[in-house]
Amino acid sequence: MHAMPKFAANAASPTICPAAAVGRDLAFAIEAHRAADAARADLNPTQAIIDRLTVKLTAAPATSLTGAMAQIGLVISELDDLGEGAERAQRLLYSALSAIEAAVGVSRADVGGDYYAPERCDPKH
Repeated sequence: MHAMPKFAANAASPTICPAAAVGRDLAFAIEAHRAADAARADLNPTQAIIDRLTVKLTAAPATSLTGAMAQIGLVISELDDLGEGAERAQRLLYSALSAIEAAVGVSRADVGGDYYAPERCDPKH
């Protein structure tokens, strides 16, 4: 089982970034979804929450690097089936995401990014 996500305020943003806040909620929904899956429970309720939060994330402004991480993870997922140009874009986004993780000290999992941009799919791994 995955550890519950932490959430760290970004020093560049004295207030909560809207995208980071949605990402944090998404991370908790993903953990609930994984727990339901492990328990062989109905996944529809948690998937519906994830789907709503995903749409909300696309409309939330990123005012911090943490919020940007959440949105980059979603973009990587959206590019999955778009061909060779999309593969290059994914490699670039994974690189940017790793740099942001290192700079902020927050994992992509802390804002739901591991659901859409799992580390196992990162071309450098």
